[in-house]
Amino acid sequence: MRVMTDASSVTTAAVLGAVAGLSVAVPVGPVAVLIVREALVRGRSAGLAAAGGVASVDLAYAMVAVLLGTQVSRLLTGHEQWLRVGGRWCSASSGWRGSCAGGARGTPRPSRCRRTGRLVRWTAVCCGCGRGSSSSPR
Repeated sequence: MRVMTDASSVTTAAVLGAVAGLSVAVPVGPVAVLIVREALVRGRSAGLAAAGGVASVDLAYAMVAVLLGTQVSRLLTGHEQWLRVGGRWCSASSGWRGSCAGGARGTPRPSRCRRTGRLVRWTAVCCGCGRGSSSSPR
């Protein structure tokens, strides 16, 4: 495990953490709308309780991802070729190229495009965080 000692590394980690946090917190999705509705209909304490419940579940999912992510990664190492084949099959069978097209007119489907953007954003953040954390020589 690498220990960050200089201020620039700490600042970089803090900025990346803020970007990751904002990329999750800023998009208003259906759960946020339900929390706001709960607060408006039943009062502030009910809204705070709903928000606390959602935050607790998000924390639990994050802990599971952090704790099991490395093990799943180790399990899948060596099977990259089969994962690529499966990914290509899924992409081809779901019509990935036209996933943002809404139909014959080609109008965008915002919900799917937003999800794709969120995936790309998270992939970029995670790949950026992985740089320089390896202990192997380059």
